Amino acid sequence: KEAQRRPARDASHPDRDGSAVAKQALEKARNRWKRLWQTQVNCKSAVQHIIDTLEPLRLEEELTSPLTDDNLLEHLSQIEKKMARIAAAFLEEQERHAELMENPEAAIAQEAARQPPGSPYSNARWHRANKNESESEEEFEEDIEEDVMDREALKKQSGTILDKGTKKTKKKKKRTVEAEDADDAGKKLP
Repeated sequence: KEAQRRPARDASHPDRDGSAVAKQALEKARNRWKRLWQTQVNCKSAVQHIIDTLEPLRLEEELTSPLTDDNLLEHLSQIEKKMARIAAAFLEEQERHAELMENPEAAIAQEAARQPPGSPYSNARWHRANKNESESEEEFEEDIEEDVMDREALKKQSGTILDKGTKKTKKKKKRTVEAEDADDAGKKLP
C-alpha cells in the first residue's frame, strides 16, 4: 500500500539531473568559501603577529587602531615601512662591520673620535685601555707559566687527592640529648 502512495520517480525527468548538478555546484562553492575564509583568517593572524613583533619600533604616523578587515592594507603598509627601516639599519651595520674588518684599529680610533669627550669610548681612554690591556696580557701569560706544574708534581697531587677520597673516616658518635643540653648550658657531663 505504501508503494502506491509514494509517487514513482521518473529517471528521465529533466529536474532530476538539474538538482544533482545544483547540489554539486553548491558543494563546490561551499568548499571554495571555506578555503577563502581560512586563508583570510590565516592572513589576519599573520599580520597581527608581525604587528605585535614590530610593536617596539615606532614610526611618526603609526596606526593605533586594532586590526580589522577594513584597515588590513593600512597595517600592511605600516609593516612595510618598519621593515624598510630595519633593512636600512641592517645594511648600515653591515657596512660598518666590513669597515671594521678591513682596518680594525683605524675604525675603532675613528669611532672613538666621534664620541663625546666624557664618553668611556673617547679616544684618550681607548688608548689608555689598549696599553693597560697589553700589559695585563703579558702579566697573565707570566702567571700561567708560573702555575704550570711539572709531571711529577701533578702525579703526586693526583695521588694525594685519590688517597683522601678513598681513605675511610671514623664515624662520628651520635650525641645524646643530655649531652646537647649540657653543651647548651655550658656544662660538661661526667
